[in-house]
Amino acid sequence: MAIQISTEKAWDNRIGALVETCVWEDFAEYPNPATIDSRDTYDVHQYYSEGKYRTSYKVVDPESGSNPWNYQGQVAMRVEPLTTNKIFKTGGSHELSANDLAKIKQAEATGDWSGSDFSNPSTPLGLYASLALQGIDSYEMPTVLLNITIDEGTQPDLSLVGRIVNLTHAPVLPDGCTWKMEGATWEALSDSGDFRNTYTFKASGPNGWNTTIYGEAANWPA
Repeated sequence: MAIQISTEKAWDNRIGALVETCVWEDFAEYPNPATIDSRDTYDVHQYYSEGKYRTSYKVVDPESGSNPWNYQGQVAMRVEPLTTNKIFKTGGSHELSANDLAKIKQAEATGDWSGSDFSNPSTPLGLYASLALQGIDSYEMPTVLLNITIDEGTQPDLSLVGRIVNLTHAPVLPDGCTWKMEGATWEALSDSGDFRNTYTFKASGPNGWNTTIYGEAANWPA
């Protein structure tokens, strides 16, 4: 006859719920979760120990208010070209025109910042030149890596990996920034036939991910 020998509860950040781990044992055969527990079980393991047949499994505590969507975010710094800084962008205090950007490109190629266009540091070109002459041609800005974990009936669709995506469930990014799917991982949930899928997304810099390289934005989830 199967008896329960232990139970413990712990919060699982991946699914945003309280998970109960149960262990049962029997002298004659491995306890079957389907006959000893009416709840939906997963991550079932069977092993023989100390002359007894033991079965462990997990269940989501229904009172924990579990959420099938779990988010894990990470903010890090990344290097971006100085021309993309908000002060030089459209609407910035020193907005650079297309003609200004062409002059900057030429000056960077030749190393010659001596023209009159660059002499006044109060103008957009002058300010940029003064920074460039100090060796400042880039800046650091925060970027976001976002992992979204959900339980689904199939393995993840990998067709969007490396593509720009519009996320339904995600933090709002600054104007001009876009999301790109960086990758996905998955694990089978024992006996249930479902998969725990984790999708990784990365935020772009101020100009957004290049649509020529990464494609037009696709909706995720579809």
